[in-house]
Amino acid sequence: MADTDHIFQATGDSCPICTALDGLKVPAGYIPHDNCHCQTIPEAEDSDCTHSFNHVGNVRDGSGPFDVVSHFEVEVTCSDGSTVGASSQYDGHGSLDLDDWADGFDAASEALAEELCDSCPVEEPFLCC
Repeated sequence: MADTDHIFQATGDSCPICTALDGLKVPAGYIPHDNCHCQTIPEAEDSDCTHSFNHVGNVRDGSGPFDVVSHFEVEVTCSDGSTVGASSQYDGHGSLDLDDWADGFDAASEALAEELCDSCPVEEPFLCC
């Protein structure tokens, strides 16, 4: 399949062919069989959600400048408008400076946001076959 920049979406009571293709990269408008009503969506829209985070606080547990565990909350707004959230923490031990600590904190919150975004419900606007 050339130019695979779309994601195949099979929803509802999909046939076995479409169920097997669900979530795979395919060309735009790909139709696996006659009378198929499934759709393709641009890959960029596959994970269309936004997030925000809130730094809750720090717990110092050492004498170094970055010997802290920072707690935070992340809330994701899914493409259907629903929200999902979770709490986590970032261990700053070993950070070399404030920029290094901030990069690690940002990476931890972004990773949690991606994980939550992956759990967003998939809209099911059509039925196959």
